[in-house]
Amino acid sequence: MPHPRPHIASVSGTAFVTAVFRMWGQRGYEPLYHDDITPLLVDREAVDHAREAARRFPHAPDMIRLRTRYFDDALNTAIVQGVRQVVIAGSGLDTRATRIGGDGVQYFEIDRGETLKFKQAVLHRHGHTPRVHYIAGDYVHSDIATLLAGAGFDPSRPAFFLWEGNTTYLEVDTVHDVLAHMAGAAAAPVSVALDFMHERVILGTTGSAELTAYIAYLERMGAPWRSGFDDIAPLATSAGLRVREHATCSALASRYQPALPLASPLFDHYSVCTLISA
Repeated sequence: MPHPRPHIASVSGTAFVTAVFRMWGQRGYEPLYHDDITPLLVDREAVDHAREAARRFPHAPDMIRLRTRYFDDALNTAIVQGVRQVVIAGSGLDTRATRIGGDGVQYFEIDRGETLKFKQAVLHRHGHTPRVHYIAGDYVHSDIATLLAGAGFDPSRPAFFLWEGNTTYLEVDTVHDVLAHMAGAAAAPVSVALDFMHERVILGTTGSAELTAYIAYLERMGAPWRSGFDDIAPLATSAGLRVREHATCSALASRYQPALPLASPLFDHYSVCTLISA
């Protein structure tokens, strides 16, 4: 019997809205990525919730599309450079272990047990068996190295950590602690790719009424945005990491789709970055 889907009206449930946005992001003559796995994971209810979220903030799907391409590129770069351990914290409905994979690459996905069981059951039902250890656990309040050790993670080998769509839901001190745990999870070099909002978004001072309304909508869904950073470098340094690359969503649009109109202040106040061992 298929495992029941997690309830959508929660932080975990926002993974379904994000998945639909990622699925929509392949539309057009020149899609930024290919993902034929996500459609297996979403249903009509998820699509309806995504449509409502997009109605309230039409630019959210663009944000997801651009960051998906960035993180795909960051992961592929790490694999080309020889990294064979990929940790996805708060993985939700991430599909990279299946659609990107990589020769000899081992994935470790950490999230709530119900979400992981649901995804694993769906993938298995459709004949997909990625090389991934599903770790049911709370990486926020537990030492991530301890969670990984129980799944066969080798701290003597380099690792790539992907932390997508999570930081905004956490307090600033918690974001720092998680980054420090990631940096200390391996004696070998570590890289961490993540996204974050700028503080002005969290404070509601962007001047965008629709963005403020969207934040209120997320709070009603049980997924309030809590933290933002105007400069990620000091936080990274205190966690034992340094910034290798940083780009706003506007910069990503210029890089990947320069003809794409981005008529929202969000894209100047939302960033992705890659951090590496200091």
